[in-house]
Amino acid sequence: MKFLKTFSIVVALTTLFATTVTAQTPEGYTAGTITLSNGSTLNGYIKENFKKSACVSFTENTTAKKKKYEGWDLTGANINGREYICIKGDFFSVLTGGELYFLQKATNAEGKISYNGSDPTYINAIEGKAGSYYLYNSKTLAISIVDKSSYDQVVASALGTYQPAVQKANETKEDVAALKTAVELYNKRPAR
Repeated sequence: MKFLKTFSIVVALTTLFATTVTAQTPEGYTAGTITLSNGSTLNGYIKENFKKSACVSFTENTTAKKKKYEGWDLTGANINGREYICIKGDFFSVLTGGELYFLQKATNAEGKISYNGSDPTYINAIEGKAGSYYLYNSKTLAISIVDKSSYDQVVASALGTYQPAVQKANETKEDVAALKTAVELYNKRPAR
């Protein structure tokens, strides 16, 4: 009987130790999810490597195997509570979303080599550098960089004739980051 109690305690401690070890976040990684280009979502731990190689390293909760994903492999990611969308090989931080997204570029995949089998191809990513702002229409899939030189044209095209959003955009013209408020107004407009 004493043997069974001791054995039960050993099994319980071993199980607890194994669970604790497998549930720990790998060093340099944060909890998150990725959405693959086929639409499936994986939960696990992510280490972003946006500045150096415009990619993320990912390990699932159930395995210790790490895999590298380029922006071309994903449609989006959620890293430590921050949402990213992937367009043409680049990762964009979602500042606000809906029909119209206001994005900030997190990577620069321009000129990066991608492989189709063993054939190398150079990525023609979206113009602009990391830190640039963009408007992305989720219905038409049109994306436009928003800077001081393109501001008026892009705002007129994206916000159309919805005057409250256009007016807000014109008020914040000197601060491109403040365009977020106008995009939020546009996304909350009455049914069309």
